[in-house]
Amino acid sequence: MRIVATLKNKDEIALLAKIGADAFLLETNLFTRAAESPLSLETIKELVKAIHRRRKKAYVLLNTLIHEADIAMLDEYLEELRRIKIDAIVCYDLTVILVASKHKLEKLCIYQPGTMSTHPKNLAFYEQLGIKGVTISREITLEEIMGFFTEETKIEFSLMGHGYQEMFYSQRKLVSAYLNHQGLPHDTLAGANLSIREKQRLDQFFPIVEDRFGTQIFRAKKLASFEFLSSLESKIQDLFIERRFIGDQEYFDSIKAYKQRDFLTFVDEYGKEYDTGFYLLPTEKLKGDVS
Repeated sequence: MRIVATLKNKDEIALLAKIGADAFLLETNLFTRAAESPLSLETIKELVKAIHRRRKKAYVLLNTLIHEADIAMLDEYLEELRRIKIDAIVCYDLTVILVASKHKLEKLCIYQPGTMSTHPKNLAFYEQLGIKGVTISREITLEEIMGFFTEETKIEFSLMGHGYQEMFYSQRKLVSAYLNHQGLPHDTLAGANLSIREKQRLDQFFPIVEDRFGTQIFRAKKLASFEFLSSLESKIQDLFIERRFIGDQEYFDSIKAYKQRDFLTFVDEYGKEYDTGFYLLPTEKLKGDVS
């Protein structure tokens, strides 16, 4: 099982490699939404060389929705990724895979569609696409996740195993709409860490981010997969450690915890801010809609 860590800059490569990162996820300035460290293509080229010198893997995150007007630029971008020998393309939109196939890159694509990869019967479709792997939804239980591993498939499995998990994405700019409704200037909240809450759960605050690609809302608590790792580590190839809204030291400590299996130290320090998500709790149970 590879630990996949999000990289901010070149200076972090040595540290992250030392504490346990096996692969580095690079955010782009063109095709990555809610990016904390958007990188230009030229910077990505430099980082990939540095990562490969350490015999680690370089992944790039393309998690925007692709429209017809984006295809030409995406086509050129993927050709550049082919030239620099990227190790994996983590994508949200199936269009990326179709365009990647023109460059014989579909075999490097990890399909990561958020909440939609919930049933193992979809694997036959993914195999027809010829992709490298699929990220299993974190909105299903451990039992349901284990169902994926009973299927005969060449598809690699991955999980978003740690950190804030996205639960909503819309291309609508909802924060801007709210400011317009309230008659507030758009620079009112510039640079602020925003969160929202709903009437049913007044004690929970959900981080919200708006950028040029739309609006993303995340779960109120960070996810930790420590107690389930023994069941999963022999079945999944990549464990993504999410970095958004997490301080650098906490992020580094989380990577150490998964690599060294020293979970107690991490939980003692940060545990109150984490939960186990839906591993043991079906999503329909959360609001008491189903008895």
